[in-house]
Amino acid sequence: MTWPKGSTCATQEPDGEILFWNASIEEVTLIRKTTQGNNSLVPKLGKDNVVMATHYDPSNHFLAIDWKNAVIVQKKSNIDWFN
Repeated sequence: MTWPKGSTCATQEPDGEILFWNASIEEVTLIRKTTQGNNSLVPKLGKDNVVMATHYDPSNHFLAIDWKNAVIVQKKSNIDWFN
């Protein structure tokens, strides 16, 4: 999978869905840190800020260990993880 054009970062939802956002990294990181429990970021960031949504494997809803606090950003040719 290639990084979607126009997206600044990505997060994972409670159902395993990966969302790519066009909101600022700072805003997504702040919302991620202040979202309680198993809640989606969509209500706070809005559907209009979602560039693309996908599942790593649609037949299995895997969750990363750090899905509740990770914000993933792309840098040049590699991907960095910020917690």
